[in-house]
Amino acid sequence: MATAPKKFTAGWLVGSVVLGGVIGAALYSMFSPPPPPAPPPACPETPKVTFSSCFSAATVDSIVPKKGTVGIRFYTSKSDGGTIVVLAGAIDSAGKHTVDAHDKLRFREFKGIRGDGTDMNELEESAAETAVKGSRTSERGPWSIDVDTGTVRTLLGVKDANGIGILERRTTAGGWTFVLAPVRLAADTAALVGAEGDVRVGSDPCPLFCPKPPSAYLHMR
Repeated sequence: MATAPKKFTAGWLVGSVVLGGVIGAALYSMFSPPPPPAPPPACPETPKVTFSSCFSAATVDSIVPKKGTVGIRFYTSKSDGGTIVVLAGAIDSAGKHTVDAHDKLRFREFKGIRGDGTDMNELEESAAETAVKGSRTSERGPWSIDVDTGTVRTLLGVKDANGIGILERRTTAGGWTFVLAPVRLAADTAALVGAEGDVRVGSDPCPLFCPKPPSAYLHMR
């Protein structure tokens, strides 16, 4: 005897399709490959900083002789072009300026960045004193900070650093000081490298803090 054909309503068919879709989606979620992991967050970009002056490692080596020097004194200075830049000279344990690596009492005044190095004006002591005192403005006078050679070498020892960049900064006491940071000199520019903890702030700027006799400082004579 033949079996009578079954009849299905439209609602039953729709329900079956929906149920099948749900089951199929569940099975697919069970056996499909897991989604790829989310990409890691992008590394923050290195902030772009415009430094008032820079000193390459080679320039630092020309300032600091192999012995007799305990640090470098950085001053504000007025260049021949009338801009305010930074001038540097070696100092001994008494806080007096001493000879450079060429046994001459000379100072290095920032002139510009060339390639991966820095151009400097080399000044005798009398010319350096004039340039430093000439950096006085109506809002602020010349100042200086002393940085020991160990700190200088630490800055230059930061990964990818081949120079030191210098910025001006207002102190909580109302004066001005310098901020020193490790930089990478290349293609006539300076880029900040290292971490936040690698930056050094001059804590005792003169004339706010001048532990040595006034005659030891170019701007205090």
